[in-house]
Amino acid sequence: MQTQTDVDVLVIGAGISGINAGYRLQTETKFNYQIFEARHDLGGTWSMFQYPGLRSDSDMFTMGFPFRPWTANKAIADGADIYDYVRETAEEYGIDKKITYNREVHSTEWSSTERQWKVTSLDKTTGNTKTTTCKFVLFCSGYYDYQGGYQPEVPGMRDFKGKWIHPQAWPKDYDYTGKKMVVIGSGATAVTLLPNLAKKAKHVTLLQRSPTYMVSLPNANSQSLLARLVPTMLYFAILRFFLALRNYVFYWVCQGFPRISRYVMLSLTKRQLPSRISIDPHFSPNYKPWDQRVCLVPDGDMFKALREGNADIATGKIDTVTPNGLRLEDGQEIEADCIVCATGLNLKLFGGASLIVDGEKVDTNKRWVFRGQMLSGVPNASLCFGYTNASWTLGSDVCVLYATRLLNEMDKRNISHFAPRGPPGKSIEKSEPMSPLQSGYFLRAKNVLPRSAGTNYKGGVWAMRSNWFFDWLQARYGGAFDHMDVFYAPKAEAKKVQ
Repeated sequence: MQTQTDVDVLVIGAGISGINAGYRLQTETKFNYQIFEARHDLGGTWSMFQYPGLRSDSDMFTMGFPFRPWTANKAIADGADIYDYVRETAEEYGIDKKITYNREVHSTEWSSTERQWKVTSLDKTTGNTKTTTCKFVLFCSGYYDYQGGYQPEVPGMRDFKGKWIHPQAWPKDYDYTGKKMVVIGSGATAVTLLPNLAKKAKHVTLLQRSPTYMVSLPNANSQSLLARLVPTMLYFAILRFFLALRNYVFYWVCQGFPRISRYVMLSLTKRQLPSRISIDPHFSPNYKPWDQRVCLVPDGDMFKALREGNADIATGKIDTVTPNGLRLEDGQEIEADCIVCATGLNLKLFGGASLIVDGEKVDTNKRWVFRGQMLSGVPNASLCFGYTNASWTLGSDVCVLYATRLLNEMDKRNISHFAPRGPPGKSIEKSEPMSPLQSGYFLRAKNVLPRSAGTNYKGGVWAMRSNWFFDWLQARYGGAFDHMDVFYAPKAEAKKVQ
């Protein structure tokens, strides 16, 4: 490549994507790298969130690292176990030694003249601002705001005499034993909280404006005869493949046959409900399956809590918060000692850092997403996005596989930088949203997220990824620099990576 920099590749974020990126960089390339983590610890979501019952919303056999499989019996794992797994993986492969903690990245500036990134960050331990130069940036900071979750303005909320909590900022010392709890929300967090709060609380009510599709699955993985016949790594690779295939087929069937899928899911849900709770309106969404994420209910724990009687569900819009609870528009009153506002996340790209190319700040809403991980006109940079319709790590690993392949090709061909072009014949004004999901956090960020040309245009390269099998093949064997502008380093500066 070219031009001396402080580090070849800078990875931003030390969550599950960042640790995976570190492993791929040190095993599949010769480039040196450094990881900047804004917090005091690695693990991302799994070290920051502390609410009761925190768990994965995908099976860990596909969400775990492909190079160090998840071997525990529980497919849907507890947050503490996932954190230990990520930490132990980082330590085993020496990735933890590459992490600089408390380093909050504020800006990333690309110079085509110098052919490098200048990354400005705050050292939170000293308060000093530091500058780091690199040839390539991998943004592994996810897509939500670590500073706080989405908190809608609810009429009367300041009159409430009890405690108001957002799961993203759950107080460690809060004792909810014997209290009346209300959880506002209908997503994975709310579905997780209800059965776990019900173990100690006097009563828990899940209050939702509209319901979500739910699927109950057993949470134990019983190893088959195959596990005893083949090597461990091969067994877990096969398990990972078939679970990913199962999940993709489920998604495809839901999208292709929404009426049948809806009927089957609602029928299975109805069987698990107590007679006092009706399927409509509480479990009958007004959208097609997989227009929003489907919630997994491991071992049917939420339905079990509802059957045991100290948990309930209410569907409707809030009229106002009262000093002692909430009143719905239909007049129903719900008493509460504590209200948990599990209303979702705020999206934030690049960990909140500004993105500047040749002195011009990048308006991400005016850029095309390329292969689900890059932006048109932005050189030598990649986001590590996971899937919204499958396990996160399947998608983020594909992103890194493609990025490491590009790095190796850059070194081999003496390329200094490259940047994806936009789709020919397409205009931003007639583009589509980056993601087809109708989840609130995507809709709230529609003016920030990059744009898509659609999955049916030119093989879907200007769209988000959605098919792990196809995406993996493309990352490994597809055209490396197709649809890109490529720039070569002057011969006098050419050098191999040491």
